[in-house]
Amino acid sequence: MPESDVVKVRQLTRWQRIGVASLFVAGALFLGGIVFILSGIYNIGAAREHWSITNFIITILRDRSISVASNGVEVPNLND
Repeated sequence: MPESDVVKVRQLTRWQRIGVASLFVAGALFLGGIVFILSGIYNIGAAREHWSITNFIITILRDRSISVASNGVEVPNLND
């Protein structure tokens, strides 16, 4: 094969390899999280104590949901 037909492949730098590996790890964590959520393994019922991180996330979701849903709602006079 003539030398002009040879394709030279440039090796990735250390930081490029770290970046590619990081993308694979992030993708695996993302897919694992999706599988965990869709599997229904975790009992989200109110009768069971949750992990502290789960309580934190549920609290934020609840508070933000209430805040967004109540925009534009006028509070009536409660003394009436």
